[in-house]
Amino acid sequence: MSTLQEAAPAELEAAVRRARQELDAQTHEIVQWHFHPSTGCPFWLEYASKLNFDPLKDVRSFDDLKKFESFKDEWLRGGPVRRWVPKAFADKPVYVFETGGTTGIPKSRIAIEDFRTDYSIFSNTLPDEYFPKGANWLMLGPSGPRRLRLAVEHLAQYRGGICFCIDRARNHSASGDRLSDHLQQAGRDGPACQHQQGHRAGRGARSAVGHQAH
Repeated sequence: MSTLQEAAPAELEAAVRRARQELDAQTHEIVQWHFHPSTGCPFWLEYASKLNFDPLKDVRSFDDLKKFESFKDEWLRGGPVRRWVPKAFADKPVYVFETGGTTGIPKSRIAIEDFRTDYSIFSNTLPDEYFPKGANWLMLGPSGPRRLRLAVEHLAQYRGGICFCIDRARNHSASGDRLSDHLQQAGRDGPACQHQQGHRAGRGARSAVGHQAH
């Protein structure tokens, strides 16, 4: 057996051990932040008071998360949504995103900067050939309390452009074909109307519902 073959298992074992240590450290940091009285949100602080263990003392590793029960969807239904705002971010503007409500009362969650962070990182994966910097975008998609519109709008701005939006209502009464025709026509007419109003959609307009429309 070669030296390389002998070293490979040891190196793999060391890499696995380092990854585990990093995961445990991250888990501990997250739990400390969310359950500490100075930074956590009202929901988790109240939740901790009902547990038979102390998350700040007894959760030290990823495996320790098994001490918690599974997250319940019902916790996200109804309000007040401010119970989810961490004390560390109490002075920050808060957005509320909701699900479509197809399974009952819509589930709500608050957001502060995460959608900007996610899509700024996502921008690095987009080829400039198809998503040129400085180009304007045209989004055909849902607005309202949806993360997608704000995220795509931020993505366009982050890449130096302006995002023009045409709303696609979630409860549109038209059939699938009629809705598709409506959106395509809106996509053709939108930039022209905006140009007449003093806006410029430009050649670089991009149609996006989470991705580029070809």
